[in-house]
Formats: sequence, structure tokens, C-alpha cells
Amino acid sequence: MINFRTNDQAIEVVTEKLDELDLQIARRDLVIVGGAAMALYDIKPIFDTDIDFAASPELISHLTRDDRWKKSEPRNLIAAEQGIKHKERTYDGYKTILGDVTAIPVPLQDSYPINFASLMGEATMIEDMPYPVARLERVLDWKLALATTHEQSQPAREKHMADVQRISKYLLELS
Repeated sequence: MINFRTNDQAIEVVTEKLDELDLQIARRDLVIVGGAAMALYDIKPIFDTDIDFAASPELISHLTRDDRWKKSEPRNLIAAEQGIKHKERTYDGYKTILGDVTAIPVPLQDSYPINFASLMGEATMIEDMPYPVARLERVLDWKLALATTHEQSQPAREKHMADVQRISKYLLELS
């Protein structure tokens, strides 16, 4: 079994932010994913990322009635890469009014088929972190899915692929 490193500053920042949003009672309805999970595993600085969490349908329903959250516009962005226009979908979830935390309903439309119950069933608890965190293997496949979908712009795909490389390097250092 691998002993993962963790980052105390990331634990403090993520916990404080989620506590400010009164999410303590929803701990069974969210799993921290993406860059925030990478920061908690000490792979990426917490101040280089926002906080994303996969949310249960029940939590998403609750957030629709909380005025601190707004629906992310399920819009198609037109992006141009090397003169070729294409559409890029954004997460269809809920963001805080400040935009620094995103609740993401899973599965993600065509790119990530894992449902919330599976993510939660596999989630881990990091010492001193009161919220569940996606297993690193799930963060890796989440990032791979986002890096390889055609619905992401080239810069977004490159960002996710860089995260894949960071996670892979981290796992090799620990093995």
C-alpha cells in the first residue's frame, strides 16, 4: 500500500472554504476531485487551482435553492485552435457566486462515466481532512478523461495532460 503525502495548507484552505459554505452536513454527498484533490495529495499548490467536488443528486438539488450558488451556464464556447473553430462545453454544475468552488454532478456527459455512488464508495479520508477525497487513481482517470475529450480546448487539454503527468510522476516517486 502506498503512503500518500498530504499538504497541511491545502487541507486548511479546502476545509475552511467548504465549512464557510456550510457543507459540513453534506459530507456524505460530496467528493473532492480535480486540482483540489491534487493539492491535498501535495501534487499541486492549492493556490494554483480552484475547488471542485463531485456532488450527489441530493446535494445538487439543495444547491439550486441556496443563493450562494449559481448554475453554471451549460453553454458551448466557440474556440479557435490553429484557425479551426470547435465547440467546448463547460461543466454543467453549480458554482459559488465568487466562482471559486464548483459542485459537479457526475457522471460527466460523454467524458466521465463514473457515477457519484461509485466515487463516494471509493473515496478516502485524509488525516485532518473532514471531507472525502477521490482516490488518486480516480483523479488520474478524471484528468485523463478531460484531457482526451474533444469538447475541451487545446489549452484545457494541455492543462489536464500536465496534471496527468504530475500525478504519474508523484506515483512513481512513491513506488
